[in-house]
Amino acid sequence: HGGLRFGAGDIDDAEACLTKLSEKADTPEAKAEVAARLGQIAIDAYGDTETALARFEQALENMPTHRASLEALRTIHTNNENWTSLVGVVAREASVAPEDRRMPCFIEIARIWQDRIGNPKVAISSWQKVLQGDPGNAEAEERLLGLYEKAGDWSGYLDVAERGIDRLAGTAQRDRRAELGIIAQEKAGDLDRAVGLLRAAVAVDVPSLPALDALRTIAHGRGDWEQVISLTEQEVALASDPAQRVRLLEEAARIKLDQLLDRDGAAVLFRAALAQEPKLESALAFF
Repeated sequence: HGGLRFGAGDIDDAEACLTKLSEKADTPEAKAEVAARLGQIAIDAYGDTETALARFEQALENMPTHRASLEALRTIHTNNENWTSLVGVVAREASVAPEDRRMPCFIEIARIWQDRIGNPKVAISSWQKVLQGDPGNAEAEERLLGLYEKAGDWSGYLDVAERGIDRLAGTAQRDRRAELGIIAQEKAGDLDRAVGLLRAAVAVDVPSLPALDALRTIAHGRGDWEQVISLTEQEVALASDPAQRVRLLEEAARIKLDQLLDRDGAAVLFRAALAQEPKLESALAFF
């Protein structure tokens, strides 16, 4: 009866009839339906958002899964750009959805925190929740990498980035390990983590030159001279530039001589350098 009067445009009668129905409604479903209809009247007839919100909330108190009320709240908060309240609505949608259908809500919440509200800390937490439920979610990984990079949180960046390594293969995997190892070394300052990534990037048929170079730098800083020599020899074998080979051999020979006090070992390296550059002054001076 109320629906017919409202349909005919008689707003006052429809509202009065629905109010009476609300007093007689004896099930949560019926109470929710009446409250939602009153909320819709408040919006459509009077543009009264405050009353409408109260009605829709009342409907959801009676029936948390009331779809029309959730949709109405979503529309109101979106139109008003009340993004925090919209997050609340989407969270409620997630809470009443079957467990296997909650992921779109979690993704939407993370997008709102990042794109609309602009709260990177909460956005990171929200995207992490997405990854927990969907470990291969490409958007979550990409968004987190950007957020962590912008925040300068390189440890967090690496935690996410390393998840994707096993999805790569061959040269792409090698180069990604090298790239992340250098980030761990230069930006995160985590040398142990860097060494693990870099070693994996050189323990392949064709080792990564940037990884060898980074490992050599770390070993040099730690005073691990034998390791420096070993890595230098590997790098010499891979280097295509003659000048670079000479520079590496000369540096290794100097370490043999000055740090390890190994004149014989230095002689071998200086001879190898002279084979590349017969006029190398340091090698000629040695002999």
